[in-house]
Amino acid sequence: MDWFRSFHHNGSAPAQNPDPGQNHRHIYFNATGHILFSTHHDPTQPLPTSVVQTFSQVISLFSAMMKTLSTTKHPVTNTPYSLFNYHALSTLIDKTGYFVKTSDLALTIDAKNLHHTNHQKLFHQLLGLHIPHQELSFAPAMFNSLTNENLRMVEAGNRADFKSAYMVFICECIAGVPLISIQLFSLDSTQPIFNPKTQPNWLKRLFRKNHVYIIKESYLYLMRGLVS
Repeated sequence: MDWFRSFHHNGSAPAQNPDPGQNHRHIYFNATGHILFSTHHDPTQPLPTSVVQTFSQVISLFSAMMKTLSTTKHPVTNTPYSLFNYHALSTLIDKTGYFVKTSDLALTIDAKNLHHTNHQKLFHQLLGLHIPHQELSFAPAMFNSLTNENLRMVEAGNRADFKSAYMVFICECIAGVPLISIQLFSLDSTQPIFNPKTQPNWLKRLFRKNHVYIIKESYLYLMRGLVS
């Protein structure tokens, strides 16, 4: 069985990145867009056993984190936390003990790229990768969930719960070595564009604005043998 079939959501081959500058990098997302696989490895050949084991461990960790999040009730809404709640996600990442934050970066995103026809441009801005369009079928649903969580926060007006977020686990195989990281992208609902008092039709106006600010936090996965 080809290395990607045990992970890919539809069993098809991962798309080869069309950017010549990325040297035949193969990229694909899982069905929900929360796990990204990236490698220069020949997809018709098996990955090294150690890489497959590490990827499997990380997928199990991701699943456990999502189960914890979906079964923990928000103290205000008394319903399970959204998978797009920044405050819950950042706390969960920290409490696993498997990740160390490596950077914070403020991104200025062209608002036009938030439109469903420009998802490739958006993900290039977010991840610095040219993602084949067929790998972004999850994007409309993801963006809709992110928007709904952001709208809930705007309406609630809770100063301790004001950021929505999108989390991506990135599993890379580089020269036969696994490299795992998390990219956490957060959107501050207190930005003026999201204020319902000044911008009652904020979602429509969002696409007319020049830019939106997104914070990108990067975390590096510490291999189990390195975690005390």
